[in-house]
Amino acid sequence: EGSGDLALVAQAGDQAVGAPEGVRFGGAFSFPVFLPRISSGGQSAFIGYLHGAGVNSANDSGVWIENAGSLRVVAREGEAATEGLRFGSPEFFVFNDLLVNNSGDVSFIADLTDSDANATIRESVWTARSGSLALIARDGARAPGTSKLFGNRPGGGNVTFSRISLNAAGE
Repeated sequence: EGSGDLALVAQAGDQAVGAPEGVRFGGAFSFPVFLPRISSGGQSAFIGYLHGAGVNSANDSGVWIENAGSLRVVAREGEAATEGLRFGSPEFFVFNDLLVNNSGDVSFIADLTDSDANATIRESVWTARSGSLALIARDGARAPGTSKLFGNRPGGGNVTFSRISLNAAGE
């Protein structure tokens, strides 16, 4: 909230904002949140894990942001992302490398999968500014101004984006 005082944003057992009634923070892990971030302006963001009716390994995580005492979900595993793909992964973590700036904008890396959650994992970089989620880059997509594809490198590998940054303008 930016006043210098500590304020609770979310804890295990709380109703998850943006999720159906009875879906709570906690999940299969011993911690309800992962990679909590706080900007110098007091905005906070975190990757949360969920449990409750209808929650399974294909929809049990998401990204939340708190700004001025208001918590909202930015992206949730299993939801539509882009080009017929969904946020999801048959592997361990879907969301990673979370950042938040003083304007309350967030950026993060997310894995994408097909609706059956068994397609080749495609990493992607996202930003949410003023409540609008936007794809910045995706594995297999053309890099702006070039003929090269993100992730198209000799020998392959499974890490396309390893570090991201976010400036004050949300870029």
